[in-house]
Amino acid sequence: MVYRYIDKVTGREACRLAISYNKLWKLMIDQNMNKTQLRQKAGLSSNVIAKLSKNDSVSMDTLMRICQVFHCDVGDIVEITEVKAGGAS
Repeated sequence: MVYRYIDKVTGREACRLAISYNKLWKLMIDQNMNKTQLRQKAGLSSNVIAKLSKNDSVSMDTLMRICQVFHCDVGDIVEITEVKAGGAS
């Protein structure tokens, strides 16, 4: 999902940011964990897992729960990148 940020002074789009949980999926593969196991271990709902799968934003609480499962930092499971014109990051 891409988020647009508008400059409050000029009213123009300042930048576009995209959220990616690819690092989380790689970490899960490395630890032989599937989404159902993550949901159970972190105490997450199916809706939260669906949001993660679509690279939608989730709460900081959700990210902290996942980090507790993997004993890692938020930067180890999520990446936020600026999207260039034309949609490429």
